[in-house]
Amino acid sequence: MSSSNTREGSLKLLSSNTRNSPDDSEPSALSDTQKEPFEYIDSSDPLDFGWYRNETDGTSRRIGTFDIEIHSKIIRYNPETLKWDSTLYECQVSWLTPESRTLTQSELFVLEPEDLLSKKAFQIQIFKHSYQSARFKSDDEILFFMSFLCNRWQPQTVYEFNYYGFIEHHGYKFYLTRNALINIPNDHLREPQYIIAPNPDSGLFPMVAADTTFYVKPGRIEPAPLLDLLPAKDGFHTDDEHQLFTGNELRYFTDTVRDKFGELIAGQQPEKKAEGYLIFSYMLSFLFFDETYDVFKHVVFLYLYGEPSTGKGQLSQIMLNFFGQSFTDVDSNPTLKSAENKLANHSKIPVIMDEFVPGKGKITPQVFNMWYELRQRGVSASHDRSKNAWSPVRSQLMFISNYKPTEDHFRSRCIMIEYAKEKRGSVHNLWWFDNHKKEMQQLFLSLLYKFNDFNRKLFKNELLWIKRLLTEAVEEELERRSDQEGVRFQIKDRQIENMAALITVDLFVCRPSDVEFAEFVQQSLEEDNKHTVSPEDRQEMQQLLRENRTSTEIFRYGVTFLANSAEKEVHQTPLQQFLASIEIMNDNGELPKRYYGWNSKDGLVMYWSGIWDAYTNYNKGREYISQDIVREEIEALDLHGKAKTNYYSYEDPVKGTVQENRHGYHLPRKNLTPSWLRAFGKREEAVIMMKQQSKQKDEHIVMNGSKIEPPF
Repeated sequence: MSSSNTREGSLKLLSSNTRNSPDDSEPSALSDTQKEPFEYIDSSDPLDFGWYRNETDGTSRRIGTFDIEIHSKIIRYNPETLKWDSTLYECQVSWLTPESRTLTQSELFVLEPEDLLSKKAFQIQIFKHSYQSARFKSDDEILFFMSFLCNRWQPQTVYEFNYYGFIEHHGYKFYLTRNALINIPNDHLREPQYIIAPNPDSGLFPMVAADTTFYVKPGRIEPAPLLDLLPAKDGFHTDDEHQLFTGNELRYFTDTVRDKFGELIAGQQPEKKAEGYLIFSYMLSFLFFDETYDVFKHVVFLYLYGEPSTGKGQLSQIMLNFFGQSFTDVDSNPTLKSAENKLANHSKIPVIMDEFVPGKGKITPQVFNMWYELRQRGVSASHDRSKNAWSPVRSQLMFISNYKPTEDHFRSRCIMIEYAKEKRGSVHNLWWFDNHKKEMQQLFLSLLYKFNDFNRKLFKNELLWIKRLLTEAVEEELERRSDQEGVRFQIKDRQIENMAALITVDLFVCRPSDVEFAEFVQQSLEEDNKHTVSPEDRQEMQQLLRENRTSTEIFRYGVTFLANSAEKEVHQTPLQQFLASIEIMNDNGELPKRYYGWNSKDGLVMYWSGIWDAYTNYNKGREYISQDIVREEIEALDLHGKAKTNYYSYEDPVKGTVQENRHGYHLPRKNLTPSWLRAFGKREEAVIMMKQQSKQKDEHIVMNGSKIEPPF
């Protein structure tokens, strides 16, 4: 099959049996009285050409003015049943043109399961690709006919994957890209790593596996990962297989890349280098994707925010190149549908959402949480809106945004890092990554080679232990801050788990000697070896391990990072932050006066769309609040539901009262707080209101002072 004719959106594993044409089959031994149920007439006369159904009474009837050739029997994975139980057929139709009586062939097309369930659906597909007719008496006859054709053509059996990245089949793991299939050895000391090139004729990847030869055929999911590899020799990228980093060379280059990430993020702030380590650890978290999910039942999201043109996109390109992806694989201005398509098309490699705006694109908190927990969402099937299809989630997300969200479902599920222009590293750091693209991909291939060498049982234990150490350290820090500020701070469990996951990945990839010591301590503490180590030595080793984990730069920064996050949560509500920004915009002359006004009757009157657009333009790179949250709080100010209006009017010094038929709000003064008054230019009234509120509070205390009792 030509690669240009592959079905869009599929990756295929083909079984090793070759497809035989009918001419290669054994001649039929049936007698005239034992005719085949279907018969093909290859005639130059269009009136005779086609398929016939031989009835049991000796008669025959024409069922099709065409011939149909089955190239592949496709077995598709069903995410609903978690089984390979959906069968499709890749076909080609031939027919005779009446004028020239020449045989014409259609392009390859796929018959979906629903196309075989009714004679009408089957007839539509045949007509669509050949303008020929099909005449079947019943739906069952179509299935009988397709079974007969499969026996006639002996098509290749195809196992279809509709995603790139990490795939698994028959117990073997692979990394699949557009131009290479890479096996992941179970033991790199005993098994080689093959970087397999597609066959130049068929576009198939031969899958090297014990006792089984399969083939992978990528479809047209564009863009797909594309590794920068040297020319293949005899179907393998042998030169790249021999350029892997191993031993000390691997350790040295891993440490170098980690340091470069730290310098890129920190710039003039050395204390921020650990943020670069966290991003590098996030990039490497594919190595322990399954283990992290097994322990915490969720993955880790990274949220990178800052003002426009600060280099956030360049940072994402570094990460994309590492996996063999390009910047065109980024989902810009994502919607719910585009985001779910990206998540479904990738497996265990980060999916990057660029120009992300919290609260837009129908990405609700419920959907966001489902992605975080890798729960697939039921959606309407494209072929039948009354039935459910499934939107699988196989990867974790990285968001790039000009806005810092305030909603809890973002803040508590994402590692949020600001990438500011004045703080980032020099352009020389970017040049280093640009000049080492090839080596970065070699690092990725080298880690795939060692994928199964990591002690995954110990990784799970370390995840839980580092989470416990982080919890103790963060709670101690928050208690100290609470005593100073008189406010109780809290941190969510999943925030600690996100940080623990990245710190543990950093430990296992970048500090292998510490892992080796942990393995030694673990063996010493096992029941069989307890008698060889004294209790004092065991206690000392445990203390050394504890100090080793808590004294690292990335751990200390993680504690500060989490404590700062908890402190920010209690300082301002979303509406207070919105009004604070409006006040600053008003003071700076950045809020057009035509967007709001004050009337003696209505109080504050706003043209909402104008104010919100001005706010979002001003707030790029800063805190971002969902429009829905602010509008809900505004409309809740008037208990009678009269805050919302279909017109907007304001006082113009020249024209007087100007009324426009636009959506807006009019808020009575009695429902406004000093924050509202200050934000919209009534600072003096705000001061008077605050003095009145303070006076009323003092009077209340004096009146009720005799009723105050000790708390014991």
